[in-house]
Amino acid sequence: MAPLSRNLALLCLAFWFGACLFFSAVVAPTLFDPDVASGLSRDMAGAINTAVLRRVYLITYICGGLSAFMLIVCWVLERGGSHAPKRAFFLCLLLLVGNAVNDVGIHRRLSRARVEMANCSPSRHAELKASFDRWHKGSVWIFTAGLAAGGLALLLLLPPGGGRHRR
Repeated sequence: MAPLSRNLALLCLAFWFGACLFFSAVVAPTLFDPDVASGLSRDMAGAINTAVLRRVYLITYICGGLSAFMLIVCWVLERGGSHAPKRAFFLCLLLLVGNAVNDVGIHRRLSRARVEMANCSPSRHAELKASFDRWHKGSVWIFTAGLAAGGLALLLLLPPGGGRHRR
C-alpha cells in the first residue's frame, strides 16, 4: 500500500508541476508577447493571465492536497523507512502555503490596484503602478519558490537509480 500511495503522490505532483510549468513558460509569456497578442491591451492580457492563474491555483490546491494526504499515508505505512515521503510532505505544505499567500493575499491586492489604476489621477497612477510592480514581483518569487519546492518533492519521490532495477 505504501508504494501505491507514494506513486499516487508522485502522479499528483507531476500533474501539478506540468500545469505550473506550462503556465509560466507558455501561457504567461504568450499573453504579453507583442507579436502574438497584438490585439490585446496590457490590461486585457493581465485579466486573462489572472483568470488562468486562478485555475492553476485550483490545480495546486487539489494536487498539492492529494499529494500531501498520500504522503502522510505513505509515511505512516512505511514507519521507519525512507525519509523521502516525510520531506516531500513538508515541501508540499510549503507549496500549498505559498499558493494560499499568493491567491488570497497578493492577487487580491493586485486586482484592487489594477482597478484603482484605471480610475485615478495621473499623479496617483505612478504610485499605484510602483506598488503593483512590487507586489507582482513578490508574487512571482513566491510562485517560483513553490515551483522549486514541488520540483524537489518530485525528485525526492522518484525511485532510486532512476527506476532501473538490478537483475
